[in-house]
Parts: sequence; structure tokens; C-alpha cells
Amino acid sequence: MTNFPIDHFRRRSRSRDRWTIAVNATDRWIGNSIACGLLRWEDENRLLQRRRGRRDGREEDWEVRALTSNPESHHVRELKREGARVCETNYKDRSSLRDALRGVDWLVHVVESRRERVRDAEELAVAAREQGVRGVIVLSLRGADEKLTRTHREYHEIEKLWQKEVRNAVVLRVEFITQGFFLWSDNIQEESALNMTLDEERDRFVPIDLDDIVRAIEDIAWDREGYELDELESKHRHQVYNLTGRDSVSPGDIIDIINDNIRGEIYYERVNRNELRDYIRSLDGEGDDRYRRREFVDIEKRRRGEKRGREYDLRSFLPFNEIETEKVLDILLYIKEGREPDRVSDDFRRITGEEPRSIDEFFRENADEFTPGGRGAHRRRGRRGESRERRRESRERRRESRERRGRRGRRYDLVNKAHNRFQQSRFFAHL
Repeated sequence: MTNFPIDHFRRRSRSRDRWTIAVNATDRWIGNSIACGLLRWEDENRLLQRRRGRRDGREEDWEVRALTSNPESHHVRELKREGARVCETNYKDRSSLRDALRGVDWLVHVVESRRERVRDAEELAVAAREQGVRGVIVLSLRGADEKLTRTHREYHEIEKLWQKEVRNAVVLRVEFITQGFFLWSDNIQEESALNMTLDEERDRFVPIDLDDIVRAIEDIAWDREGYELDELESKHRHQVYNLTGRDSVSPGDIIDIINDNIRGEIYYERVNRNELRDYIRSLDGEGDDRYRRREFVDIEKRRRGEKRGREYDLRSFLPFNEIETEKVLDILLYIKEGREPDRVSDDFRRITGEEPRSIDEFFRENADEFTPGGRGAHRRRGRRGESRERRRESRERRRESRERRGRRGRRYDLVNKAHNRFQQSRFFAHL
């Protein structure tokens, strides 16, 4: 059993006027987005109220610390300009991890996109325990306990590791992040198609917005009543939460939602795992100024409900490495074969007392990014008013057509293979 430091959760004095939350992997999409959200999130003035002061009248400040192995990344430099303190870390040098975690109250652990991610998590967990970090919020995958893929098995191993090393480890399992649809925006714009490995109607999942993940992290790490930390820790200690959005949707539902918000129409194209892998590899993100720098929207615009911009746009982090690509593919495989991937959880509501954002809001705010503008788009313009029932009938006809073509193609392949075997047998018989 792990030996925790004496008075592990009270070694920080309550009279301290500065609180620190650290996020690792901030040079990659999810870690960077979490740190960005913690810096920028001002929903209902909650952080402004915290900055103005405590109930006892003392001023209180807080710090977001960005842990990264690549401090020269332009994404990390943006965080620094926004007010984050950047700390360079090396998982092979535990002293650098201890230095980065010195004085940290809470750590948000984002699993690294490296083959050594389990060992990296173990090194970080040991350093967090040695530095007396108050608690850790582990961002994991829904279905990790099912161990369906290598990605899910390793995420489950990391969950257990943190729960062993740090007494107050809170696990947030996420199935599919809504902003992940930016990965398909180029294909929609150029080909008017959403290409995934899921069945158009049968496979369902529950995407959650990154803003909601940040909101849940805040309500776990900070007490809205004034930092009643003892109560907070007992409430969330060793909890595993499944964070989902509001609605269970299928790819066909996504198509309907997009078509309701754009000028034109897109369709769904089911592809196999290798085809989707090749598509993701083809997204290099180089030379495209649209994704070079994120748009930050000020607090007043957010309060007025105006469009918030592409703060969490993953396209500026392309190309994905092999680990990130396989993670996307494994998440889709879990949606196809996992237990109840379409079940809507109320854990977000239990944590925050609020409703998660709907996926309709995301596509409404980012309609321009999912509007066809490439080959074939002109043929589909002017049909925005078409009913969902007619579009569903049209999808059914296209599916039947693809299945007929597929059966003919399979028969052709069988004949072709038989012919090749016959030719090979004649060749070897001649020898």
C-alpha cells in the first residue's frame, strides 16, 4: 500500500492566497484546450467572483500551470501570453517533474500521445505524490474498464495507477469530444461527405463539448461556496465519472443536424478502419493559415452568447501522430462494439448542477466550417428546407445501392481470386 505524506491534504495552509492547477501535455490538442479553457472560462462570472475575494475578505489569486515537453510550441506560447506559467518537463528526469509540480494544488492529467504513456503517467504520479499534490483529475476514456482495445487497456491501467499513488484521484471518462468533428471538416467541405467507420443508423454515441469538460474540472477542483476543500475531497474521492452530452446520436443524426445549419447538403459515407486511417494521415495542417492561430473571444462576447470562435479547433495540431490516430479509431471501435456507448449519463449534472451543451449548438456556431465548398457541392445547394424524413429515405436508397454494388464487387473478387489461383497452379505445374 502506498504511504501518503502525513496530513496529505492539509499540508497546504488554508490561509494561502494563491492556488495552482496544473495541466500536462499542453503542446497537444486536449491538454492545450483544457489549459485554454481554464484560463478563459468565465461562465456566469464564477471565476471573476473567485478572483475578487473570499468570504473572509482576503484577496485570492490562482494560477494555471502548463506542463509540456515542448515549450517552444506556438500553442504553448499562446497559453503563456494568456497568463499561464509554462514549465518544461522530461519524463525521464523526475526532478523536472518535481520542480513543475512544486506548489501545485490540483493536477489535470491528460494521457500523453506517446507509446510510453503508461510509464510517463507512473513517473508523473510518483512526482505528484512526493510533492503532496492535493488531488488529481484524470481525463480518461469511456469504456476503459472494458479493455476492448489497446488504447482502452492502457487508459484503464493509468486510472488504476493514479488511484494507487494519489489518495484523491478523480477519473473523468469521456467517449467522444464534440470538437473532434473538426477532424472531418475538410472532407465535408471538399467532398460533401462525413466518412466514419460507424453504421449510419445503428451505431449511436453521446458526444460532450470541451467547454463542459472544463466546467466539470472547475467544479471538482474549486468549491463555489468558497473552497471548502475537506468537503470537496470527501465528495469526489475515488470517484469515476462518465461525462456525456445531452443527446445520443447516430451518424445519420449528425448529418441531419449539419444539413439543418448549412447552405447545401452533405451525405454519410461508411469507410473501413484502414481508409479512415489513411484519411487522418492525409491531414497535415501545414500551410493553412485558417488553423495556424486560434481565435480567442473576450468575456463580454461570451456573456452575450455570441460565437465563441475556434478555441478548441484540433486542426491547428495536425498532423496527428500514430498514437493519436489509433486513439480516434479505437474510440469509434468502442462505439461499435462496446457496452452501452449510447447511454446518456447524468454525472455531468451531478457535478455541476447544470445541463451539458447540445451538439446542435456546436454545429450552429461552426456552420461555416462544415459547409460544402468543394467538388459536388453545387449539385446539393438549395435543398436546405428538405425534411429529415426525405433525407433519411434518400440515405436508405444510397445504402441499398452501395450494398448492391458491394455484393457485385465481392462476387467479382471471388471469381478473380479463383482465376489467379488457377493461373498460379498452371505456372507451378509447368515448372
